[in-house]
Amino acid sequence: PYGDAWRRSKKMAVVHLLSQRRADSFAPVRAAEAAALVASVAAAAASGDVVNVSSLVSTYVVDAAVRVIVGDRIAGRDAFLACLEEGLRLSSGFSLADLFPSSRLARALSGTARRVEAVFGEMSRLMDAVIKEKRARKAAGNGMGREEEQDILDVLLDGGGTAPLDIGTIRAVVRDLFGAGSESSASTLQWAMAELMRNPRVMRKAQEEVRRVVGGKGRVEESDLAELHYMRAIIKETFRLHPAVPLLVPRETVAACTRGGYDIPAKTRVFINTFAMGRDPEIWE
Repeated sequence: PYGDAWRRSKKMAVVHLLSQRRADSFAPVRAAEAAALVASVAAAAASGDVVNVSSLVSTYVVDAAVRVIVGDRIAGRDAFLACLEEGLRLSSGFSLADLFPSSRLARALSGTARRVEAVFGEMSRLMDAVIKEKRARKAAGNGMGREEEQDILDVLLDGGGTAPLDIGTIRAVVRDLFGAGSESSASTLQWAMAELMRNPRVMRKAQEEVRRVVGGKGRVEESDLAELHYMRAIIKETFRLHPAVPLLVPRETVAACTRGGYDIPAKTRVFINTFAMGRDPEIWE
């Protein structure tokens, strides 16, 4: 709900979690995990076996997210990620409560809704253990070092220099970051590679640009992206054709309004169809 807590959470996200400076501070993590991904593909290919690149890319994204959000060491990491995957699977499927969102009876009768609540409860328990460990290390002087060494959970526990956030908000932010940043990133990477394989002309042009810009360095670095104009266009085109969340997350109207001849009451759940927008022939050639 809108209010002081919402404004503080938004300020925390914009200023401290998702700023360019914070993103830059995680560059070494991304570089290390990308190098590990390339090494995994090379090792699998050297064995002569078929390489499941999708699986390796998913592992790369999850490992990078874990290091960025909660650091290198997390007790119950595999159990937490399993809960996250199950929660995403359940919440993206059909539920009786989706058909009758205002019905308490439908929610009570929905087995899916009950399973989602159970999974989120287990995730909260695991997150509490991680937070407890972080606070113990901080109290012992073994955490919260220089800003560039802090992970996102460190920043949330610090409160961005203001009053600390409550535990429920911290749990929710961490869960949202994992949920929004793992599967979506992996699927976008996979779609980009799939589209390049379907379009050999585009693939060749992208390869030529990379070889020209990177030269003899042997590997692409993040600083090269500013010069990779065609590659950036490919990335944006992938977002247009294959949005990670085709209907975005549900929104709720704060007041009654009329759009396209339809009267929409306040507190109506609204879905934004970005998939249709990205493929509308009246907008895109």
